[in-house]
Amino acid sequence: QESMDRNKGFLNGIPDLMIVLNDDGVFVDYQAPEGVKTYAPAESFLGKRIEQVMPHNLAVEIRSCLKRALDSGQLQVHAYQLPMKVDEIRSFEARYVKINPKEVLVIIRDVTELKKAEEELLRSKEALEQAEGYANLGNWELEVGSQKSRWSKQMFRMFGFDPESGVPSFEAYLNHI
Repeated sequence: QESMDRNKGFLNGIPDLMIVLNDDGVFVDYQAPEGVKTYAPAESFLGKRIEQVMPHNLAVEIRSCLKRALDSGQLQVHAYQLPMKVDEIRSFEARYVKINPKEVLVIIRDVTELKKAEEELLRSKEALEQAEGYANLGNWELEVGSQKSRWSKQMFRMFGFDPESGVPSFEAYLNHI
């Protein structure tokens, strides 16, 4: 009993949606932590095949991951997008783990906010590079303890160093100025 309670505690602490699919692609069980939205209400997908619930293209991808997880016994990772409302597309990462010869546990995490943050970071980096080019400015960072540094593309252009050769040492930089 203690082991069961412990395992239940572990599962309850996972903030992700968990679904069990059998080898026929049928939704067998699920656990959705409070606040986690599912694509459809549980009563509309439990006991049904993937193809009866999910959009066709996604169902094909899920079926493929399910088969690979069952055949190989290896973790399968699947990134996909899914419309959750008429005007909202969410990004997810699913991990497929074989739990017995006929079933796979699928752990699904909503990574929409992470994807948005990555896209914003990329846009900011591109804007900074463009501004540096216009202003003929560059930026660099130095880790004092290791003496390792990171240079922007503009720093390489300004000092005539080849980015393919890597960041010059701090000493080489000081000698150049």
